[in-house]
Amino acid sequence: MSKGRHIVKVDWLDSMGTGGHWESIEAITPMRPVKCQSVGWVLEETKKSITLAMTVSETMIYARKAIPKCSITKLTRLS
Repeated sequence: MSKGRHIVKVDWLDSMGTGGHWESIEAITPMRPVKCQSVGWVLEETKKSITLAMTVSETMIYARKAIPKCSITKLTRLS
C-alpha cells in the first residue's frame, strides 16, 4: 500500500487575503498568515517543496498537496 513511503505532519504558514469587495480603510484590521497542519504520505521532496498524499490504497492515491518549503515551520516524521 504505502510501501517505502513515510508519514509526516507538516506545520506551515499559508497566505490570508480578502477578495471581491470594497473595504473602508478606517475599518481594516491587520492580517496575518494562517497556521496550518497537514498529515500525509511523502510522495516527493525537492529543495523547494514537499508533496503529500492524503489517502493511499494499494494502487492509487487520493488528494495531493505540494507545500513550499519556505512556508514550513516544522516537519515531524510520524512513521
